[in-house]
Amino acid sequence: MDTITYYYQYLSATYAGFPLVVRIAVLLIVLMGLLYLISWINIGLVAFMKKRDNRRTKKIKKYTEQVNQIINSTRNYSETEILEILSIKPPIPDWMKVHISEYIVDKIDTSESNHTNIGTLLYALRIPEYWENEIDAGKASRQWKSIRMLDNLSPFVAASVISKKATSERKDIGNYARSVFAKFDSHDAFKFLSEDIDSDNFTELDKLRIHNSLKSHRPTEVLPHLLRTALSTGNDDYRIFLINEIQLLGISEDLEPLLDIYKTTKNAAVKAQIIKTLSVLDFKEAIPIFIHDYNFAKSRVQEEIIDGLGRLGGSEALAFLEKIYSETNNKEILVKIIQNIYAIEKDKSEDSVFRRLQKKNENEFNKKAFSYVENQYS
Repeated sequence: MDTITYYYQYLSATYAGFPLVVRIAVLLIVLMGLLYLISWINIGLVAFMKKRDNRRTKKIKKYTEQVNQIINSTRNYSETEILEILSIKPPIPDWMKVHISEYIVDKIDTSESNHTNIGTLLYALRIPEYWENEIDAGKASRQWKSIRMLDNLSPFVAASVISKKATSERKDIGNYARSVFAKFDSHDAFKFLSEDIDSDNFTELDKLRIHNSLKSHRPTEVLPHLLRTALSTGNDDYRIFLINEIQLLGISEDLEPLLDIYKTTKNAAVKAQIIKTLSVLDFKEAIPIFIHDYNFAKSRVQEEIIDGLGRLGGSEALAFLEKIYSETNNKEILVKIIQNIYAIEKDKSEDSVFRRLQKKNENEFNKKAFSYVENQYS
């Protein structure tokens, strides 16, 4: 900086007495000289990078063929044998670790891949260590990439590698790390699932990631953790997500804790999700509780109770829907009641509840509602 200042002052003093045109010409000459110098530097950098990339491309092609041979072999190789096949000695360049990682990720799920050799290859090249170091990088983009890569390599990576980011100060990175951690085959794979998640940073993408991680475990293994967390969390948005995940598991046993939540929570959205989950899972023990709660519930919960009873079916549910039919003035709810009565009854004989109610002397709207429901389901 001092050198530039010196020459600036020197040129200013030298050409101070010259006409303006001459000074402008000198300035343009200096600028053109600088641009010329920069262009040559740029040309040199481009040539260097192109030469480097060409060299890497040749190595990539060579190593890709050898890696493919290793992971498709029926024979299990040792780390030493793998390094000999690749003709490479540690330390392995980082760019090569990145390339081989991406190549392996594409091959993990193919039927012909030898997972034993994949695991040995990863550790021979110290690839898990590389991504573990990257996860501690300062730049968020590098952290995201490392978590995503460890997610894809989860069958071959220790759970402790990812757990350190589950408590990250950046909530988005922390949520991602939690969802990935749940995928690992670990005795405490669900430990971060039981911690509350900040609603403001719990996105639909986070839900999808956790859902995909839970799918990697047996439903009977996941259910107790979901129930326990749904009972303990104070975050209603997170609770709704967990209850929906219980529904997706498809297990209809040991769901009594959901009824406990239903009785104690004041959140209408939580109640509605519990009704939907229990009715989809055909948990008929919930029918008396829903019927008892109907007159005291908010309209959103009432609508879900009507749909839930329609899914659960049975004489008790049918009798209740017939009862509230005659007590309802809300037209939208009236149509919903008729729909669920129609859904419950398999037999549409003249003695059915649907036919009896249809024959009653009622207003024009009711007649159209019955015709609409019948046409909709026929």
